[in-house]
Amino acid sequence: MKIAFVRTASNILKYGGYNIQEIGLAKALMPYGVSTDVYARFSNIESVTEVANDGKGNRVVVRPLKGKQIWHELMYYPTLKNDLLSGGYDMVQLLDDSQMMLPQLFKSLKKSGVKTILWQGMYRNFSGKAARMMQIVYDIVFAHMLNKYSDLKIAKTEAAKDYLLKKNYENVIVLPVGLDEVKYEKNEEFDNKIEEFKISHPNLLLYIGAVEERRNPEFLIDLVKNIERTDIGLVIIGKGPKLPTIIDKIKRNCLGNKVLTFESVPNKNLISVYERSNIFLLPTSYEIYGMVVMEALAYGVPVIATPEAGPEYLLRNEEYGICEFLDVNKWISHINFYLENLNSKEDRICRVNYINNNYRWPEIAKQYYKIISSM
Repeated sequence: MKIAFVRTASNILKYGGYNIQEIGLAKALMPYGVSTDVYARFSNIESVTEVANDGKGNRVVVRPLKGKQIWHELMYYPTLKNDLLSGGYDMVQLLDDSQMMLPQLFKSLKKSGVKTILWQGMYRNFSGKAARMMQIVYDIVFAHMLNKYSDLKIAKTEAAKDYLLKKNYENVIVLPVGLDEVKYEKNEEFDNKIEEFKISHPNLLLYIGAVEERRNPEFLIDLVKNIERTDIGLVIIGKGPKLPTIIDKIKRNCLGNKVLTFESVPNKNLISVYERSNIFLLPTSYEIYGMVVMEALAYGVPVIATPEAGPEYLLRNEEYGICEFLDVNKWISHINFYLENLNSKEDRICRVNYINNNYRWPEIAKQYYKIISSM
């Protein structure tokens, strides 16, 4: 079987970076006799590149897209339609509704006898008056085409499924995203810094991700500022437009001894901080999935997050974590709860098993292959 995963939005991926979902799934499908071409924009791949081969004729090939940005996330790729129609694919999966090229691609593929899937992660309409108006018009004109010419809709979360159902899409199922196995390596310099910080702050809170408005990083500093316990420290790993604001806020509130920041740490070296952390914090305003939530749980760390699509889907019970709106007092109460409860070695093992048994790519690929084989 030969399939294609297509991402037509404007976001640019970095191959070799953190858990590219299409590539993770594609590699896990090879044991089932599936070869996959991945179409997306890449910052570090300029030409068609084979990224995996099982030696049995099954491959994963990256085909970097080059096109024109029309408006915000809307892109036009001149050769994409012909590439898909001439690629010999048994099935093509395209990501997220509301993308400009999807209606024509779905229609052309379906009429050529190719099976099609709409893969949906987005769970909220575009924000902003102009973008929202554009989306309303798009849905009125094209949603019925996407529904008609896509054989199946796979939503990453229940929230994404509800989003599609409200627009009258049919044949929608939920299949979660998986997590890559990472060959972790300890970095002695980073390890020593974390260990030194851990000695003076036995209970570590952790945030990893972009330091941007969407992630509400200033809320993290408000938590540290208002928490009464003296044994708590916060580690922030990430960079972004809000980082200078965060650094300034740490200094103004004299919290330099309680907050440790790193702009960038290779994913393979994060074992040092995950193993020493007690709680992972994710105060995000929008989260399609939240790969860092899965990664934290995979190391046994409970998560406190806002009630967005990914965290709500993953944090099924109190043992794994909790979702709460941005309220400093309530978050501090949850922090104290997890430090005093559900913090044993057995609790950590339970979270590790939860991810390993349900959210690793081989398990997701097994379910995915069963679905597409019956189409």
